[in-house]
Amino acid sequence: MKRKIFAILSLLALTTAVGCSSKEPETVISSSTTDSSEQVISQDTHDIPADTYDTAKNVKGFDKQRMSENIDVFSTYMFYKTCKNADKENVLLSPFSVYTSLSMLENGANGDTFTELNQALNGYFNLDEALMEFMRISPLPKEQLNNFAKSYNDNSDNKVFSMANAFWVSDDDSLVPNSDFLSISHDYYDSEFFRLHIDSSALKTINDWVSAKTNEKITDFLDEKSGVNPDAAAIILNAVSFEGEWLAEYDAEEMYTDVFHNADETDNIISYLVAEESVLVDDEFAKGFVKEYKDGNFSFAVLMPNENVDYNEYAYRLHSNDVFKNCIKNCDGKTALTYLPKFSFDYDCSLVEVLQSMGIQRAFDEQSADFSNMFEGGSVHVKDVLHKTHIDVNEKGTQAQAATAVIMEKDAMAVVEQEMEKIMINRPFFFCIYDNSIDAPVFIGAVQVL
Repeated sequence: MKRKIFAILSLLALTTAVGCSSKEPETVISSSTTDSSEQVISQDTHDIPADTYDTAKNVKGFDKQRMSENIDVFSTYMFYKTCKNADKENVLLSPFSVYTSLSMLENGANGDTFTELNQALNGYFNLDEALMEFMRISPLPKEQLNNFAKSYNDNSDNKVFSMANAFWVSDDDSLVPNSDFLSISHDYYDSEFFRLHIDSSALKTINDWVSAKTNEKITDFLDEKSGVNPDAAAIILNAVSFEGEWLAEYDAEEMYTDVFHNADETDNIISYLVAEESVLVDDEFAKGFVKEYKDGNFSFAVLMPNENVDYNEYAYRLHSNDVFKNCIKNCDGKTALTYLPKFSFDYDCSLVEVLQSMGIQRAFDEQSADFSNMFEGGSVHVKDVLHKTHIDVNEKGTQAQAATAVIMEKDAMAVVEQEMEKIMINRPFFFCIYDNSIDAPVFIGAVQVL
């Protein structure tokens, strides 16, 4: 639905700014992505009661379809914005980790700060409140986001995908955590609470916590340069870890060595994992395939844009056209011999600019941030949102870990040839680890250099 809203917004923009154009590809949305039945946004489709009953999960308190769409839209748009800023480098995000961290943060926000966070978490980026009222858009309330988080934690198989949350607060006497915020964080996000003096020894404690929650794949996450110093007021931390074994493992003896053509026009000799796959994607924009993990809830999708397709435009297409969801749900059944690079890399970034471009502005502003639902004493704002990830794809399966830190600061005033089609992923490509239980990606990545 939100992708249809973007199309409607484009039409509204044309009526008010004829002759103007935008530099970003998302401003040009093909009318083919909408149909007449979805042009009018009904009030009934958005006013979901807080006690909605979800028969698929047997859980009260959230609309599964809306939550799935919210997470997917948030994830793919944030990934597009990050790729747009990356200069021919590999990218790996866990939007699910970031989404969870910001959902916790939302519970501490108030006023316009809350409104911006809530709109972004609902997939409505930079929309004026008057326009939202005119279009009869009603974002899901924070209670439904909290209920979803609790449901996901309660129903997750920790052997495959695990998640941990923590709220770290400075021992500054002027910072008094709101008891309701602490209760919600614990009850819905299973969050731990720590109070400590933030110095070099605290950094080690925090980094050790992250390392333990990510199977020791993410170490030395934070340092003083990242803003974790005596000026820091609090840190919301999320860590996720995925360890999935392929349903059909690759044969190590059938590894294939060949060239990978990097985005910077250099070539490297790499190892490829070779297998016959029958869940294929092949259209006018890209080729790829989907491979399943043993647990049945997760899938790995890889898509290599065709040589005539622009990288950034395809990154946006992942967002605007439900590409990952569609390729997993509606793949071609024919068989092909596939060649998947064996790869491993780490990635880290600050997400401040990306999140600001998604409409979250006041949270970072010392003058206008309002987190009065988080602290009863002392004014704070978000200084940075740091994200670090790791992935290893090999013949056995996939390991992927991520950590997100919302750092808050007190305000200043305070193989064998076969006769069948081949798909060799030998140029820059996109991939995701997709959670079929919520119809949304938990990791999204792009490989430009190997």
